[in-house]
Formats: sequence, structure tokens, C-alpha cells
Amino acid sequence: MTEEEKDYFKLLGGRVAQLRRAQNLTQVQLAETLGISQQVVASYEVGRRRIPVSMLPQLAKALATGVDELLGESSMARAKRGPAPVLARHMER
Repeated sequence: MTEEEKDYFKLLGGRVAQLRRAQNLTQVQLAETLGISQQVVASYEVGRRRIPVSMLPQLAKALATGVDELLGESSMARAKRGPAPVLARHMER
């Protein structure tokens, strides 16, 4: 893992920890919800382990947030990207 990747996963883990605490969840409670051990949650939060992409939707749901917020993307950043693609506009309707 490159230094840039390590830094990214430390930031991601920090957001997970912050969101978990905001929901008044312990690492054990979050681990039970995700079907993993508390040690794995702790490793994610300090950036020692990579969070699998396949787990992001389940993790976001458990933390009552969106995947975009979990990844550090704000709604303001999305709003600045320009008009939504046709398919997205149809889905919103």
C-alpha cells in the first residue's frame, strides 16, 4: 500500500469512527451489525485494514449516512459537478 493509500484509509477510518460515535454505537455493536469482529472494526477505524468496497453500502446504512458522505464527498461537491445525467433525472422523478 502506498503512503497516499495509507493516508486515505486513515481518513476513511476516522470518518467511520466519527459517524459511529455520532450514532452512539460501540465498535462491538457496529461489528455485530456488519457480521464482523470488533477487532476488524478497530482496524478499519485506524486505517490498518482496507474497508472492502462491497461493504460500503452496508456500512453507510449502519451509520445512517450515504456512501458519498462516508467517502468524504459532500453534497456541495456533487452540486458543483453540473447537470445530472438524463438517467439520474428520470430516476429522481
